[in-house]
Amino acid sequence: MIVVLFVALIATVAGDSPTPQTSFQMEDPYSCSCVQYDIFCDDVAEEPYYEKAAALCAARGGSLAILRTEESDTAVLNAINGMNDATCITEYGYFIGLSDADSEGTFQWFDGTFSCPVSYNRWNAGEPNNNDKKATEGQDCAQMWFRRGTGNWDDEYCNLRKKGVICQTFNVECDAALLK
Repeated sequence: MIVVLFVALIATVAGDSPTPQTSFQMEDPYSCSCVQYDIFCDDVAEEPYYEKAAALCAARGGSLAILRTEESDTAVLNAINGMNDATCITEYGYFIGLSDADSEGTFQWFDGTFSCPVSYNRWNAGEPNNNDKKATEGQDCAQMWFRRGTGNWDDEYCNLRKKGVICQTFNVECDAALLK
């Protein structure tokens, strides 16, 4: 039953084929390959928001973005800042592939690796804080947060508000025209 629902969810997302607001490729020093980032406005979001965001990325052959290096995080941040579209997101953020839903306080990337205190991160001051004022389960899903214009990371409620989506797809070769 769960598999059927997941397949239906992916088929629904894949059938809609939303167009990213912006896309770019870069060489990823962590994986020694090329990665393409697709950034979507929050109009692609439907409840449950985080699961649908992940399904959108999976339907495109990728995952929510794994920003484990300063280079990749800064490139995505610059791409978002370069969009100059204030109407793209209404709830101030873009989901990324980092969550502590499995174990509170232990953030894990979508590929199974952990965001340890010694690895790269860009948490906003006072974050992550697992705020539970609006949902008893607290905040388990990470976002690049633009409410105060920083793009720093924030732990957010997974299904309370729609967000923009940042997907990544690994490619064998980089398209020189798209490299940043």
